[in-house]
Amino acid sequence: MSRFALVVTSCLLQAAVHAWGSAKTETAAAPAALVVSAPLIYLPFHCGNAYFLSWPWPYHAISRPVLVGYFLVQYIFEHFTETAMEYKIPFGFVTNTAILLILAFFVLCAIKGNKRHVGIAFVGFVIQSVVYVSLDYKVPMTYAEQLSGNADEVNMRGHLAGHAVFLIWLCIASMEVPWEAPKAKAQ
Repeated sequence: MSRFALVVTSCLLQAAVHAWGSAKTETAAAPAALVVSAPLIYLPFHCGNAYFLSWPWPYHAISRPVLVGYFLVQYIFEHFTETAMEYKIPFGFVTNTAILLILAFFVLCAIKGNKRHVGIAFVGFVIQSVVYVSLDYKVPMTYAEQLSGNADEVNMRGHLAGHAVFLIWLCIASMEVPWEAPKAKAQ
């Protein structure tokens, strides 16, 4: 449970610091607590994604740096879209890989951890996804849609809430997954 508290505390602290900094530049159109468009506010969430999604994978010396690197590319792709366009990062590759990694995470957690926790987290993730789409938040399919979504303050608030809730599901699913495989006892 300490992993969960650490992630939640760091995300709340980052959001509070951003909201406090926004209060100095508050406009009548957008109250300070609702301004979330700065890309750096999403960094702790992407780091949390990488942390939890890499937890059940074997060979941590290799898998963790690879997954952290991927999720940093995904962060740039999602929140610094113009940079991703400059480097010609393929849109479909990033989104499809993220979906596959999330599904693999749930499967690996079910194999190594508590299936009840994984089931609750997976159902919560599916419900979150359905609610997100049904509330008419933009799910980008092209770079143009990603850019317009990044410019829309309401969409970015939903995006931030989605990141926060997603971290909770990742934490619940990986709660009882051991860091290393149990060692065989000597006879």
